[in-house]
Amino acid sequence: MKSTAGILYIATGESYVKEAETSAASVKHFMPDIPIHLWIDDVSCASATLFDEVHKIVNPTFSFFDKINPLLESKFDKTLFLDTDTLLIDPVYELFMLLEKYEMAYCYAPWRICPGYDIPECPAAFAEPNTGVILYKRTDEVKDVIRSWSRIYRDQLS
Repeated sequence: MKSTAGILYIATGESYVKEAETSAASVKHFMPDIPIHLWIDDVSCASATLFDEVHKIVNPTFSFFDKINPLLESKFDKTLFLDTDTLLIDPVYELFMLLEKYEMAYCYAPWRICPGYDIPECPAAFAEPNTGVILYKRTDEVKDVIRSWSRIYRDQLS
């Protein structure tokens, strides 16, 4: 069976949906053959020409938290999640090759420690991930990481 690769967006709120459409248009321009899926709070807002599938986020919080759990629902074997504010300026097919060796890859955040989210047990030398560009395989181990992320984030908000 052939492995599938695709792009995933998650957007809640009209302005983020419009941003996702702009980003998806850049993907379609440089990678017209790659499927793009969108998770959204109001499925009637999404462009049918840009997204191959649109899924509804049930009970959205309209916060950062909305973007974590839909990562678990990706139908692709290899997923490139992109935040709505990303734009491609070239094709990025080669990113999927990273998943032949690794189960997950991401860009580093532009800071070591996110302002306002200091985690005492995390060494200052550890660069935080940029959660706006995440490449991952659909494996049980990766799903466990995403579930842990969701749980930890929810606990931090409490």
